[in-house]
Amino acid sequence: MSFTTVERLAPVRVYRSKLFVPGSKTNFFEKAAAGPADCVCLDLEDAVAPADKDKARDNVVAALNDVDFKGKIVTVRINGLDTGWCYRDVIALVEMGGEKLDAIMIPKVANASDVYAIDWLITQASMAAGRKKRIGIEVIIESVLGLKNIDEIAGSSKRMESLHFGAADYAASQGMRTTNIGGGNADYVMLTDKDEAGHRERHR
Repeated sequence: MSFTTVERLAPVRVYRSKLFVPGSKTNFFEKAAAGPADCVCLDLEDAVAPADKDKARDNVVAALNDVDFKGKIVTVRINGLDTGWCYRDVIALVEMGGEKLDAIMIPKVANASDVYAIDWLITQASMAAGRKKRIGIEVIIESVLGLKNIDEIAGSSKRMESLHFGAADYAASQGMRTTNIGGGNADYVMLTDKDEAGHRERHR
């Protein structure tokens, strides 16, 4: 038996499905809140065009204050650390987003320092706002570097709740060709073992 114990710091949030909703599409907010998904993620990143980023942030902050999410887990995917929107996303969500926000999702995380930076912002903004609910962190691994550093990323913050794998961006970082997110590529197939005649069937 080991003398090393694992301290559980973040709450366990179990959900079967997560629905991503563009922060620029306010007409979807109430529908998502009333839908069957266990978790709603209001998206400020890939689902929002650059020209709409600031307005989408305002929309999401308003939704966190005004929409009844009917007990669902509510998260927000912020913009990446390499953008000019990231820090403003975090400050606005934490200081003005009310108490319905459960976690912030960080995209394209490459190392533990990325998580530390967002944790620091959340902590400072939470103190300034007198926030009651502790905000968790979710991380998306979307690059070769992120996957290489996954162990240090997983242990990088006491707010860490979950790790997600972004298959499309990971494929792009590898130079792999994909047709669409969740779809296949005609050139990527599974081959059966050879039969007696040496023939192998192809399955997509």
